[in-house]
Formats: sequence, C-alpha cells, structure tokens
Amino acid sequence: MKTTENKARAAEAVPKGLSPTADVTAALAGLMNDINSKLQQQNERLTMFERKTMTYGRPALSAAADAEAPHQKAFNAYLRSGDDDALRGLELEGKALASNVAADGG
Repeated sequence: MKTTENKARAAEAVPKGLSPTADVTAALAGLMNDINSKLQQQNERLTMFERKTMTYGRPALSAAADAEAPHQKAFNAYLRSGDDDALRGLELEGKALASNVAADGG
C-alpha cells in the first residue's frame, strides 16, 4: 500500500525510459561508487595513521643492533675465542641487599 508521496519519490528516483535492467545497473553503479569512495577515505586515514606512527613511532630495530654495548662485545669475544681479558676489564655495577631490617619493617 503506497501513498502518493512514496509513488512520487519512486518516480523521481527512476529516470523515464529506463528498463528494469538499466535501473538495476544504475543502482549497482551508484552503490559501487559509494563503496569506492568509502574505501578511498579509509585508505587515506590509514596512510595518515602510518605516517604518524612512522614519525613518532619506535626506532627501527636495526639501529639498536648497530650500537653494541661493551659488555656484549666482550662476551662475544669470550665465546668465540675464549679471551676473557675484555670481560675482566669491565666495571660491574654492584648492588646490595639489606638484610638487617627488623621483622616489623621499622
């Protein structure tokens, strides 16, 4: 049961002289255009997000691997050749554990 208003709107949507096949084709073309524009917008958002994360993101892992710490070099030398001179020359960071605290924490 259509009202006059609905019939008028339906008549506006379908250009005169189009067959039902052409009408479906035109509707599908409009749908595809909508989908393509939404995909384009999503792609632009992802591109902006990737740029932002690349700018403010973490440094690349390969950059961290280039700068080896002295203890890593000394350990690698010990493993490869048994040379422990470099290990003996390293200053070790000393930490202590206080065990003379009373049981009540005071």
